[in-house]
Amino acid sequence: MLVGLPPAGQSINFDGLELAESGMRILGSNYGSTVPGRDFPRLAELYLAGKLPVDDLISDRISLDEVNEAFEAMRRGERAHSVIMF
Repeated sequence: MLVGLPPAGQSINFDGLELAESGMRILGSNYGSTVPGRDFPRLAELYLAGKLPVDDLISDRISLDEVNEAFEAMRRGERAHSVIMF
């Protein structure tokens, strides 16, 4: 199983025969195929109720002027989830 994305421009190689013989499949998903209007309010409710530990997933808290550096670090695979603090 592969979860996440490689850095931009990086290819991933698969053994086609192994893929077919083992019954594996490749499935793409962006943001978990979320429907924002339906899912974001529910996720916010879970977070506010203490049932969704989002804070544990944050790698850095940054200021708005650090956005470009955070994107570059993400592309290098150094940071995953930065949050802008206004």
